[in-house]
Amino acid sequence: MDKLLPQIMAFPPDSTLSDTQYETQIKSLVQTLNRTPTSNLTEPTKDGEDPLDVSILQILDPTKHTLPYLYTLLAYARSTPEYQAKGTTKTVPVLDPRGEVFLKVAHFLEAFDPRQVRYAGVEFRKLIDIVLKSAKTAKKPLLAVRPLQMAILRLDPTPSTLTSTHVYFVRSCLEAKTYRAALPILDRDITEFPMAAQTLNSLTPVNKQAKWSYISTSSGISAKLTYAEHLQYHLYGAMVYIGLKKWERASEFLEFVITAPNAAARPKMPRPISAIVDKTIRAIAKPYDTIVDVFQSGDRQQLHREFEAGLNMWRNDNNTGLLYQVLESFQQFTIRSLENIYSTVSIGEISRRLSIDQETSSSDPFDVEQSVLKLISHSSLSATLSHPHPSFPEQAILTFSSPSHPPSSLTSHSTTDTNEEESHHPALSTHLQRLETLKAHIKRLDHKIGLSKDYIQWLHKANKEGEANTYGAGGNSNHGGGGGAGAGLDPGLGMGWYNDDAGLGGSDPATAAGLDPASIAAHDDLDATGMLDEDVMADL
Repeated sequence: MDKLLPQIMAFPPDSTLSDTQYETQIKSLVQTLNRTPTSNLTEPTKDGEDPLDVSILQILDPTKHTLPYLYTLLAYARSTPEYQAKGTTKTVPVLDPRGEVFLKVAHFLEAFDPRQVRYAGVEFRKLIDIVLKSAKTAKKPLLAVRPLQMAILRLDPTPSTLTSTHVYFVRSCLEAKTYRAALPILDRDITEFPMAAQTLNSLTPVNKQAKWSYISTSSGISAKLTYAEHLQYHLYGAMVYIGLKKWERASEFLEFVITAPNAAARPKMPRPISAIVDKTIRAIAKPYDTIVDVFQSGDRQQLHREFEAGLNMWRNDNNTGLLYQVLESFQQFTIRSLENIYSTVSIGEISRRLSIDQETSSSDPFDVEQSVLKLISHSSLSATLSHPHPSFPEQAILTFSSPSHPPSSLTSHSTTDTNEEESHHPALSTHLQRLETLKAHIKRLDHKIGLSKDYIQWLHKANKEGEANTYGAGGNSNHGGGGGAGAGLDPGLGMGWYNDDAGLGGSDPATAAGLDPASIAAHDDLDATGMLDEDVMADL
């Protein structure tokens, strides 16, 4: 170790390197680390008694010496007695979450140099697998949430390129019920996918390449994504948004899943939904459609009857919680509708109106008051709540201040309008920022497609067809043939937004993934889908 340490700590040097020099030296370091036996990396220094206290991990800085630190962490993970007893090259080591090594792994994923990691993508992903399996073995998925979140954001701050780690991370958030932790990732729109055939360009320094160039399966930073995993990410994301009651975003993610091309119907251009998927979902969702219809009719008693009638189905689909949210939303809908009748109303009167069934909807004045306060705090209800007698919630008075009952004073009306306008500024800024980001992604994607092999082949084929049609029509141009029309194709249209053979899972992704539309309804069964690569699935 004493001989190896100066060699691996020599990079990066204190002096500034050119891109070419950086590339040369870091590749030489990777070769050295790959040749170094595991036992050498875990060997303590001469003056130490406790190997961990005086190991290379105590000397190296994970931000500065990212690659040696990464390789040493993997070496310690493989030196555990359990791994030594039955481990193979395809076995994912398991660390004790309470142990020092696991804590150092978590710290590393928050502090590593993303530029250096690009040269050791396979090893980096192995460390991610260790975190996932350790958390799974300990039955504590929460342990994997923050390390994975920080790893994704540090490697790609946008993070707009979908990787295998994205799928593992969102699923861990679901299993740990830490839905808000997933938002920094889910709130960013996915615009790129890791390219299977992409290799690092030796003529272009890695730090100056586009993210879609180095976040690829060939670099090892992401495992090969299947068609099913792409759908899983959006399905898990929809479930997170449902848990947070962010209905609009949840609907967007579910739309990705439902409208995805399938084996039975693969159109040349995207359509809202294929006929077979539409038919299958409608057959499965009839009881849910009934709930929707009754909700819209405003019949509270019928809504509760339908809920009770379908209780077994909601339980079998693991959607009972979602249906309870429907009942809660109906109660809130009823409260909001009272502003069309009253200018002021007591909590006691609202409670009496909401009394339907003591087993399904509590009419307790305190619960009603909490529902009203929640609506006001979420800006879903424009009203104020006053308490003549705090000890008696049924005597609290709700005063509506919606447009149907505007303030009488012109001054107060103007002030209200100004406040409402100012309250919309953050949302408008967020939407504008998102549009600017999408604009940049679309511009880059257009350039990327224009240089792709598929587009060039399509363009060449289109030109040939155009020439053939021009020749055929031009022979009769004196008789109104109009040869200049050609094939009627506009090369400027590019490939469009969908290519049958460009899917993540190959030319027949749905079949390859074994995806049955009926399984979408049972999406809460999280344990039905594997997390890691195929070569480590058996070990889990």
